[in-house]
Amino acid sequence: MAGDFQVRLSVPETLRPGQQGLLTLDYSNGGNVDLDAPGVEISADNADLRLPEQVGFAGPRLRVMASNPGGSGELLSPGPRAGFRWCSSLP
Repeated sequence: MAGDFQVRLSVPETLRPGQQGLLTLDYSNGGNVDLDAPGVEISADNADLRLPEQVGFAGPRLRVMASNPGGSGELLSPGPRAGFRWCSSLP
């Protein structure tokens, strides 16, 4: 069996203009071999995005690497889920 990149996105049910929301992307490698860590791009049609540790919003697009938590930044090994969160704001 090869690597199997799996993703689940959780978003707030509703956001009103001026509100901020926390979004979560969980990912894992459901296969049985290491994968090169995939790059993930998140974009929004009508919102600004930022990582929680950022002070200001970065615009409508974020890019992150889906790598092993606490391990190599270049690989995604089979096994446990990992993820990241980001904030969105509607103008």
